[in-house]
Amino acid sequence: MNNSINGIKKSAILLMLIGTENAVLILKKIKISEINRLVEYMINFDCISNTEIDLVLKECADFFSPVVLNIQNNYHDYIFSILHQVFGEEVANNLIEDVIDEMKIRSGIDQFNNIDCIQLFSLICNEHIQVVTAIMMHMQERQLVKLLTFFSEKQRSEIIFRMVQFSGLKKRGKKELLKIINDILNNCRISLHNLMGTKKIVDIIDLMHIEDKKTLINNLSKFDTDITENILDKIFLFENIIDIDDKYIFSLLQEIDLNKICIALRNTNKTLQDKFIKNIEKKHVNYLRQELLKNTNVSDMEIKKARKHIVKIIIHLLKNGIIFMREGKSNHV
Repeated sequence: MNNSINGIKKSAILLMLIGTENAVLILKKIKISEINRLVEYMINFDCISNTEIDLVLKECADFFSPVVLNIQNNYHDYIFSILHQVFGEEVANNLIEDVIDEMKIRSGIDQFNNIDCIQLFSLICNEHIQVVTAIMMHMQERQLVKLLTFFSEKQRSEIIFRMVQFSGLKKRGKKELLKIINDILNNCRISLHNLMGTKKIVDIIDLMHIEDKKTLINNLSKFDTDITENILDKIFLFENIIDIDDKYIFSLLQEIDLNKICIALRNTNKTLQDKFIKNIEKKHVNYLRQELLKNTNVSDMEIKKARKHIVKIIIHLLKNGIIFMREGKSNHV
């Protein structure tokens, strides 16, 4: 360091560089005698050279570098040290723990924002409505709106009402929510892993001949009906009804509510609609045609539910060998 710049002069230069507000804060902390000496130097400054400014700033940087490095390596201890001195040990510990829990909750729910809404709904639909509310309070608005559509009208109203009244979670509530979030994410990972295995089986079944499919599905159902239904659920979609023989369709439609059929056929192609019209009881044909021509406002959720209801019945019949797909048709989409 240039010896021509003494400590008082360096301090005066630094005060000139840091701006009025910061200079005021520093001057409030030092003795009046020291202020007088600093002011005297500042008044007598004819000119501060760039060399002097660079030297002062370099000395500051050299002084703070080890401090900054130490903070980077031990930021948790550094923050705790500050909070400990301000609030005391117990409050400091609670405050840090609370902040970390909040960060973990946000991190977990950030992952929810990247999960398909249908899958996310299946993961949280059985949770208490207050838990669902707390999760939704942290979600992105777009994902939140999509997710709400999967709940019933009554549930949506209750969730929104609770969101209006939501004022945050206490420490215990955050701990419980964090545990639930972790459990949901673990279940999601398990589901994804199982889905990969199921997809492989679906791809294999899709390449098999119809008789081999029947035998395999029949054998699988003897081992585990849930797994079999899960596989059939991936193999068979609503649109695949076109591949079921008419004789089975006629019997099937007699077991399904006519209004559900009308809703399920919304936004489908004419070929599939004709498949239903051709096989429904004659007394219902005109009614079904008229309903399909109407421009009735039916939500996507209602259509999905109606189709899922019909597909569930068909899967049950396929699993038990009561109905079959037509030979030579690909039924995996």
